[in-house]
Amino acid sequence: MGCESLKLRNMGKSGASTAIAYTLGGSIPAIGVLTASMAYDELIPEQDNVNGIESTDQAVAYVFEKAIVWSVIGFIAFLFISLIFAPIMTKRWGYAQAKLKYGRRNDD
Repeated sequence: MGCESLKLRNMGKSGASTAIAYTLGGSIPAIGVLTASMAYDELIPEQDNVNGIESTDQAVAYVFEKAIVWSVIGFIAFLFISLIFAPIMTKRWGYAQAKLKYGRRNDD
């Protein structure tokens, strides 16, 4: 049990792909690649941990750990949407509206 994305093998894979995305595309594609890679590692773990549960305490601990992991993933997604995606989109929408409002006018 634990965070699959923080294991050495997965961190190396995520780090290498993020570095390549940053080199080729910049910071926004790199953040997207890192987020997708870490989410994939968490959603599709290498081994099934449910078979080792033998008591109620282990089941409660397993559910609690998964709730924490999903809470962290949800918080990261919230940060990505609110701090990166939303400002970019509002800037583009605002630019488009200003261009329509103050653009070339044919009534001169």
